[in-house]
Amino acid sequence: MALREFVLQRLVLAALLLPCLVAWCGFVQDHRNALYLLVDLLAVVLSLVIAARLIKPEERFRPLKVVPLALLIAWLAVSALQPALQTKVHVDTRRFERMLQSSNPAARGKAFGLSLSGGGYRAAVYHAGVLRGIEDVGYMPTHLVTVSGGSIIGSFYAMGGDPTDFRDAVAKGVFNLRRELALAQNLLRLPMPNVSRLTVQADILRRTLLHTAQPTASAPKHMVAMTDLNFGMQLGLVDRKFLILDPHNDEYWRIGEAGSVLPDRATLAAISGALPGAFPVYSVRLSTSGEELRQLQLADGGIADNTGNLLLEAARVHLEGWALDVHLASNAGAVPGYGKEVRGLEALWRSISILERAPAFPRQHKCEPRRYLPVSPALLCVIDKRDLFDMRTGSFSERERSGPLNVGWFIPLLHTDQELRGIVGVVASARRLEALERFLLTRQRALGSFPWDSKRLLHVSAAVQQTTPDNGCGARRERLPILDPDSEALRCATVELQNAVRPEVQRLCDRFITTPTLDDQLDDDQVDDIFRLGRLQALMASMRHTAIVTKRPLIDPNEWRRIQGLPDVPRSQDCPHENEGMG
Repeated sequence: MALREFVLQRLVLAALLLPCLVAWCGFVQDHRNALYLLVDLLAVVLSLVIAARLIKPEERFRPLKVVPLALLIAWLAVSALQPALQTKVHVDTRRFERMLQSSNPAARGKAFGLSLSGGGYRAAVYHAGVLRGIEDVGYMPTHLVTVSGGSIIGSFYAMGGDPTDFRDAVAKGVFNLRRELALAQNLLRLPMPNVSRLTVQADILRRTLLHTAQPTASAPKHMVAMTDLNFGMQLGLVDRKFLILDPHNDEYWRIGEAGSVLPDRATLAAISGALPGAFPVYSVRLSTSGEELRQLQLADGGIADNTGNLLLEAARVHLEGWALDVHLASNAGAVPGYGKEVRGLEALWRSISILERAPAFPRQHKCEPRRYLPVSPALLCVIDKRDLFDMRTGSFSERERSGPLNVGWFIPLLHTDQELRGIVGVVASARRLEALERFLLTRQRALGSFPWDSKRLLHVSAAVQQTTPDNGCGARRERLPILDPDSEALRCATVELQNAVRPEVQRLCDRFITTPTLDDQLDDDQVDDIFRLGRLQALMASMRHTAIVTKRPLIDPNEWRRIQGLPDVPRSQDCPHENEGMG
């Protein structure tokens, strides 16, 4: 009888603790990290053993007295073990030195600026893919301006981190703010002064990503963007220098060197993504040598400009050592035009993204060579604007929800063989690889070796631009220009390759759109697809990188207009290099 009662008591205790364990794991989203799950389970088993030993045989078994004690023991055990569980993502401080030695010859000695937008961990993973794609073609950023989610990957990258390692860390659920806030050492401190969700977020970044003291001399210069809520200005900090900019009036700006003590890199990255409502405002009094500025109330950098483009262009003009040959803008903000319901903070973030679409392009003098190159899901994953205004049904069509692919951003004709193999390799399948090989052979017959016959290339490109599903490679339609047999075969091979790549790219676009902006716990498939989308778009833009860096246009703008029956663009006498470097 005693044994039966003993076993029954333990079973009742275990049955009461199991729902608590499930509720805990659901609340802190531990199901994406196997190690965290294992520790939580072991902590519950430990609490069960200790609580069972506290049950005295002569006393009546009271579950409501024992279970809270067991839960307290499990909570303290998990909290004590958490620092030992935190994964430090590898940082290689000599990484950029090796990259310089193996970089693209066309890019050596060139200043390559990169702005990374906000958009939570979804944007951070996308930017990691863009960085990987840039490295695939031998380019290395020399200047970084990062906002919000872009500041997380940007800070890690500038310290010598590998973008692929960052992708893997996000997939493992390393950056779990909800779990950290629920631990004893943080939950009990939150009511204290100078302790908040912001400081906990900074602690996570400090322990996992930004645990190296300082970047090396070969690392890119990195400016972190924040917004001052007192005056509506955007603040950029790089080393000990600061740049204050009015995002709506480029005539108002100020630069200086901070004389006050600045937060560390982890805190700056956390401030850059501190969206008001989710995180508190960070107060700091910025001072220079001999002068003290007003109190600043710093929050998410995306409030003033979610792209970082304006700050990078201002730094290019006003800061010494920030002259740029190329400005690549990686913008992973919300993609407009989809019938997705948004609520709460997601609606607030979408509002910010829409507000920031207008001033997101850098202001350049009319005679400056074109150096700006955007890379964004919003440029690739678009809907047909004509159908957007057809409101008769009151809802989006199935085609609009799936988001037609803007194949204009994938022009196989203008990519080298190596670039195309990289692009198709990201979305590899047997059908796509076969289409690629047919295209390469057909182009070789029609255009010869690189550099290609530019006049024939332009005629085929114009025909591809006018190709629609009803005039593909079947019966010829009258509105298509007449091509010689080799050029016509190249047009068909180009369309076939575009159509082969389209479904997988569309799937990646849909994955990006349906992934929540503010979620820090993304599953493996979400992380992998968003990373591949960023890498793919960087590879698609590689031909434009080279055109801008070498100042050799891919196609002559006026010759392209003549083929389309349009007049030449008059060249201004004041701008002798007006079309220089256009892609």
